[in-house]
Amino acid sequence: MKKRKIIRTLHLWFGLSSGLVVVIMAFTGACYAFSKEIGAMGSKSVAPAANEALLSPSVLGAKVKSTLETTKRERNVNILGITYQPVPSPSTITYTSAKTDYNEINVNPYNGKLLNKPTGSSFFHFILAGHRSLWLPHQIGHPIIACSIAIFAIELLTGIFLWIPRRWNRKSIKQRLHIDTRHGRSKLYYDLHNTLGGITLIPILLIVFTGLTWSFSSIAKNYYILLTGKQYEEWTMPVSDTTRVDTTKNVEMILWKKLSRTYPTGKKGSLRFDLPQAVDGVYTIVYNPRPELNYTNEYHFYDRYSLKPVKGGGIYGQEKEKQSWGDKIFMMSYDIHSGGIGGIFGKVIAFLVSLTAGSLPLTGLAIWLHRHRKKE
Repeated sequence: MKKRKIIRTLHLWFGLSSGLVVVIMAFTGACYAFSKEIGAMGSKSVAPAANEALLSPSVLGAKVKSTLETTKRERNVNILGITYQPVPSPSTITYTSAKTDYNEINVNPYNGKLLNKPTGSSFFHFILAGHRSLWLPHQIGHPIIACSIAIFAIELLTGIFLWIPRRWNRKSIKQRLHIDTRHGRSKLYYDLHNTLGGITLIPILLIVFTGLTWSFSSIAKNYYILLTGKQYEEWTMPVSDTTRVDTTKNVEMILWKKLSRTYPTGKKGSLRFDLPQAVDGVYTIVYNPRPELNYTNEYHFYDRYSLKPVKGGGIYGQEKEKQSWGDKIFMMSYDIHSGGIGGIFGKVIAFLVSLTAGSLPLTGLAIWLHRHRKKE
């Protein structure tokens, strides 16, 4: 059997084995591309009155908890964290309750009044669940996704071989960049598969590769070592020293005042203030001077009793001043995956590329079915 025929056969069976999962991943990814922008569409603007300051997390959290339990009929509300955004954007509170294990709502950080949920939040949570685990339990859905995307990566590589013309000339290049709509469905399916796949191959590979770094720790570690020459440190959550409990101090207010002096909270960037959720839990503080990006997050962890800074977060907990360009490129993985690295234009590209990636298994299946029927 000739090499090209073997690769075409592998390409076919790889596509049939991973196609359904790839379609789900691609279309859910496309749907999620503008979740942040759509979520902000219905947000009401907030502005402080004269001499009005941001409420501290403890005060704001208590007000929201009381409102949710008294007017929204939520039970057992537990505030997870608060994200303060620059004016005029509202702050967002995340919480759990008897009704849900995760929810979020916008709030005015100056008076504690509830505003609204981010637009389409329920829909996007549903989409994200499909993208991460196919709406199955994580321990079942995640391995299926990981294996399918790995197979899809191999399929893309075989597709490169099949797409490259045997002879480079004007005619062969034109054939691979042209979609013929005049010579029947079979030719149309082939051109949609071959041309669109070839044009978008590199961005699809980037999206797939960054996805694989989250699915396989070995890929992430080796990629990080290649970029930085340093050993990869896994994400870890630090713990507080429970032998140093001091209930006489209002540590949350002390920490808030410290952060208010350190960061331009409410004026520039975003500040996420996550509360300890266990006896040995820690305060997790995430400041981002450019909230539209993910790799610019600065993670800090504080002991809930002594407020002593504690080490955690793996490579993400490094001080920004000590990060190399390799560290930054590695941390750009999500922004590359989502297209956010290129701003709104990058997200449009990621959206279109995701739709194309989702169409490839469908057009490939259509080609196979059409040829199969012809043989019969």
